[in-house]
Amino acid sequence: MNENILLLISHPDYPKSRINKALAQKAGLLPNVTVRHLDEVQKENHYSIEEEFALLRKASCVVWLFPVHWYNAPPSLRLWQDEVLSPILYGSENFLKGKKVLLACSAGAAEETFSPTGLNRFTAEEMLRPMQMTTNACSMEWQKPFVTFGAATLTDEQISSAAEEFVLLLQKL
Repeated sequence: MNENILLLISHPDYPKSRINKALAQKAGLLPNVTVRHLDEVQKENHYSIEEEFALLRKASCVVWLFPVHWYNAPPSLRLWQDEVLSPILYGSENFLKGKKVLLACSAGAAEETFSPTGLNRFTAEEMLRPMQMTTNACSMEWQKPFVTFGAATLTDEQISSAAEEFVLLLQKL
């Protein structure tokens, strides 16, 4: 089991979320997981660099949990990456080197739309390639993404099952 996991939630409407909320709540029960809601902690559209750096320094793994919006992360995660990762990457000390990164994202569309022959013409992994490039630039270790498809149509049982699977994955990191 990983020593310390920092789970960063980026969701513009978290109270109405079903799958992302379930994943975060279940993961938050693990003693080594710190859950942080990016939309709640930003002040006047900015993050406290000192707070974010302190949390990142303690973590051996960072999880970005978000719903896919127009084939990308929501604005709060993008802002966090700009404000928090940039000074680390371009600063004098990259303390992120070697830390694991796991993307846990949900897509409203069905899995078959994310294929070379599907509506999107790309797999979910291909769609997330810019995130992998960010991870590579920070010298972090990319983990295979945990993607939940058809988020709006999942049953309570499917959501519960996905949350259990997510927790098992976190425990193996």
